[in-house]
Amino acid sequence: MNINDLSYFIDLAETHSFTAVAKHFDISQPSVTYAIKRLEEHFETQLINRDQSHKTISLTPAGSTLYLAAQKIVAEYHFAQSEIKLQTQQKLTLGLPPIIATYYAPKLSHLLLEHNLLEHVQTIENGSIDLINKVSLGQLDMALIGAPTPPTGLENVQCRQISAYPFVIITADQTTPDQLSFKELDQQKFILLNESFVHNSVFTQLSENSGVHPSISYQTSNLTLLKDLVRQHGGMSFITTLALTDADQDLKQIKLTDVDLPTFNIYAVSRIQEHADAMTRELEGLINHLD
Repeated sequence: MNINDLSYFIDLAETHSFTAVAKHFDISQPSVTYAIKRLEEHFETQLINRDQSHKTISLTPAGSTLYLAAQKIVAEYHFAQSEIKLQTQQKLTLGLPPIIATYYAPKLSHLLLEHNLLEHVQTIENGSIDLINKVSLGQLDMALIGAPTPPTGLENVQCRQISAYPFVIITADQTTPDQLSFKELDQQKFILLNESFVHNSVFTQLSENSGVHPSISYQTSNLTLLKDLVRQHGGMSFITTLALTDADQDLKQIKLTDVDLPTFNIYAVSRIQEHADAMTRELEGLINHLD
């Protein structure tokens, strides 16, 4: 049985279109037809119902059973493929969100150099949410991520908190009060980091909890651009103090007075490996001792 045949079948079950499947995988439509035929011959049963008059398809009971099983089979196959690829590479992969990279990358680089690991580690920058998923899927060995709470519900992932930083409001308006509650921000305009950053989900949660909906004028993944727009009085921003440096002293930090305000916690997350090699264990040890 061909793993590609199962992939085509999953897509057909979801799109109900041979043409859509062919376009998605950049293959001919007859190739999709033959793949379904091979599966039906393998399982000795009809998997789809074809309505020629309406040019639609639907799954038979057997097809529905295979659809659920195929999703797990293909997911496990791709996970194994990623796992094997990582094991055969000379480099370990480490994910770093831009904000965390700014602060921790110099420290980490020094440690890697000191332990002769620098040339064996490849760093990848992305938002925390994307990096957590990549670690879970076996596409990264480990990552430093920022989140208000430890990631949960992920298989094959272990997590350890390293440190924590408060969230604050920043503005170019120096006349703004030093402290505000989130509810007092209802009429303000905001420039935010986009959905791949946990700042976005925390901001949304605070808005819902406070019953206010501040205006979001712009979202970006570029921290430098965000700060520049705030400097140009494009709006306030919601950010962790970890993202602010000595060069940002012209931006006023406003403390939020809300009770139970979440913090930007930094976690080291890594894939649980039954037979982790010495290099992986050493990198995990270095990351777990960062502060």
